[in-house]
Amino acid sequence: MIMPLATQLINPCSFNLNEQPVLVPIPGGPGLSHHIFRPNLDDVAKQIPVLYIDPLGTGQSPAPQTTASYIESCAQALLATLQQKVICRAVLYGHSSGAQIAAQAAVLDTHNRIEHIILSNPVLLSKQTMLDHWTALGGELAHKAIMDLDTNAIDQFMLEIAPLYDTVPRSLEHAMTLEFNKDILINTIHDFLDKDLGTLLQKLPVSFEFFLGVHDPVCRYIPTLDRINTLGITMPVTTFHNSGHDILLSEPEQHNKTILAKVSQIKALQ
Repeated sequence: MIMPLATQLINPCSFNLNEQPVLVPIPGGPGLSHHIFRPNLDDVAKQIPVLYIDPLGTGQSPAPQTTASYIESCAQALLATLQQKVICRAVLYGHSSGAQIAAQAAVLDTHNRIEHIILSNPVLLSKQTMLDHWTALGGELAHKAIMDLDTNAIDQFMLEIAPLYDTVPRSLEHAMTLEFNKDILINTIHDFLDKDLGTLLQKLPVSFEFFLGVHDPVCRYIPTLDRINTLGITMPVTTFHNSGHDILLSEPEQHNKTILAKVSQIKALQ
């Protein structure tokens, strides 16, 4: 039996969830809980239903229990969660490595509960390219953290290098609320890097789009655009000119406005 994920549903107007599009943000890391999206995404939740989830092994969700890959296990647990909540029109928002979970869920979604996917600074580049970008940003420390998976290096990386991902520094108050499971990162990051999201996107049975930050130092803007074009993907790309890796942190108002406009379009298709 597949256990659903821990969730927090914010439904401001008591919409019928099997009729109304519901935004489902999926955090990256891997190893981060839904707190990475709060409080900035709470503004969206004032107008449309938002279902915050914790991927397996993060926040309040159980650890992975199956022999399947972590990405597939999270995708299956997400689909079980949508079924449990009777959500029939999910709009998945996958940030960073969370985009792979979102795409995998759509491929496995035999009940058509997923209607659209937003891929926010997804990991579309090759493993070696990503490693080169991390090394350019963090030098030997990045190599020890990502390649050697040294626990002390990971701690130092999160303190010194991760803040460089964004154009706007994360407040200490917000940083203190983040929940990060280092073991999930250690056990799964190379699975995420080895899995080609581009190939998965070519199989998607639903519409999707990209949110890209121009100043993302890891999932870099121009190389990601080039990969999208190489794959022959013609889905929309929204460019955020003042953002790094976490667009929600750098340009929250424009980010949320764009999401609300998209959900409004989807709702009109009913």
